[in-house]
Amino acid sequence: IFNDNSLSMEAFQHRSVSWSQFNKEILLGRGFTFWQWFDGVLDLTKRCLRSYWSDRLIIGFISKQYVTSLLLNEPDGTFLLRFSDSEIGGITIAHVI
Repeated sequence: IFNDNSLSMEAFQHRSVSWSQFNKEILLGRGFTFWQWFDGVLDLTKRCLRSYWSDRLIIGFISKQYVTSLLLNEPDGTFLLRFSDSEIGGITIAHVI
């Protein structure tokens, strides 16, 4: 929604989303609205990830840039799954090689 990859986690937490951005506007560079994307995340979680959610293995949402910084000093084979921001109802795998 914000299309600003330079935001720190602290700054990101204080951003707000307008009703139009949330419900009506097609996301920049995407073919869907935020609500369509979020509904896909909910559907995926209900269908395939419910037990992981219940076990608190899914923490929340994370950007590509933050994933990169988290994995920077991790050993080979470390991976992280996140909800795709370019595909409705998709999962992206980030890993250290």
